[in-house]
Amino acid sequence: MAKGVKILERKFSDIEKQLSGFIAFVDTFVEDDKEVLSFKLSQFDRLNAKYESVKEEIFTLSDLEFKNFDGKITTCNEHIEKLEVRLKSLNLKYSKNNNETGSNAVSNVIKPLDYQNYRFHSLMGT
Repeated sequence: MAKGVKILERKFSDIEKQLSGFIAFVDTFVEDDKEVLSFKLSQFDRLNAKYESVKEEIFTLSDLEFKNFDGKITTCNEHIEKLEVRLKSLNLKYSKNNNETGSNAVSNVIKPLDYQNYRFHSLMGT
């Protein structure tokens, strides 16, 4: 599984880089970029789908393999939390301006990966 874990690490690193890019975009967003926002949000939907598939792979890791991955997940979850705050801010900005373009900015925010919670529920059968 070591080769599979390395591939998973590369996928995860790619997602982290894209998350950082979204954070930078939202931080520097100006209202003149409305067309860019629609494009970025469609990219964000694809990133969200990619992240969900990577999460499924992570959930198949053994506890030992997961321990090696734990730091990467913590960092990624921190990026997700930053991005969520920034997207909410962007969404509020649009709500104040009654502009529909950004109204769905927060609708598909990536959810942090909670492996321990997943393991607990899978062991409990819930």
